[in-house]
Amino acid sequence: MPGKIKNLNKIIKEEFVTYNNISLQYFVYGSGKNHLVTLHGFGRDYKDFMFFEDLTKNYTVIGINLFFHGASKFPEERTTKSPFTKSEWQSLFKLIIEKENVLSFSLISYSMGGKFAFCLLEEYFNCVKKVVFLAPDGVVENPWYKFVTQTSIGKRVSKKFVTNDFLISRFFNYSTKLNLTNPNLKKFVEFNVSTLEKRELIYKVWQSFKLIKPNHNVIKSKISKGKLFVVLGKKDVAIKANYANVLYKIYGDLVKVEILNLGHNLFRTEVKPVIFKFLT
Repeated sequence: MPGKIKNLNKIIKEEFVTYNNISLQYFVYGSGKNHLVTLHGFGRDYKDFMFFEDLTKNYTVIGINLFFHGASKFPEERTTKSPFTKSEWQSLFKLIIEKENVLSFSLISYSMGGKFAFCLLEEYFNCVKKVVFLAPDGVVENPWYKFVTQTSIGKRVSKKFVTNDFLISRFFNYSTKLNLTNPNLKKFVEFNVSTLEKRELIYKVWQSFKLIKPNHNVIKSKISKGKLFVVLGKKDVAIKANYANVLYKIYGDLVKVEILNLGHNLFRTEVKPVIFKFLT
């Protein structure tokens, strides 16, 4: 997804923290005196944020690989029976910052990583300097996501979709003809479910992370002005630009939103100066 990176920053180290038989992988790189934590999107990993390599002049980066990505391990038997909890996530993060002697930090997240970042704000608001959300998940709950993760019928349907790509194609063909699905959204989804491996990953992620839901009222009551910055793509069919209205309704002048003429992929040259201005 990101563009070509000319000079990858040397990895200082690879580390793991464990809690409740869960293993979370992270990497540390860069040489800045401040700390920056990165949280990637679905199907991606910590390396995405090396696209913004100039940030490492001011930051030492802690790049986390979320579960089912990289070498982070979450027990698959817990996928539907005992999903990952917000308190487990906050506890694992506490182990990281204690291990790295981090007293304060900034955050940058993309897509799926957004809801994990929001949940950290609930607990570590006093430690957070600034947060950049790129097309963040966790602002509006998708009704389809709610259906397949919180109803017994939805769970069975989503399991069927994993092994039968014909059902997916048929569903989107009909929903597009009935104008229930935007053609661009159809293309976006079909790309992300194009292989059995991708469909299995979606199933594991959706079922395992369904309890990772930020409480925006709690965050609003704790966060101070000037810390929250959100970048949205005008052409994004997944995390829509009109989410800005929801964010302003929740946070008011506590949040600043920038809408760029881009799609869901925000690892683009146009985004760099926008982020650098806020974080440096």
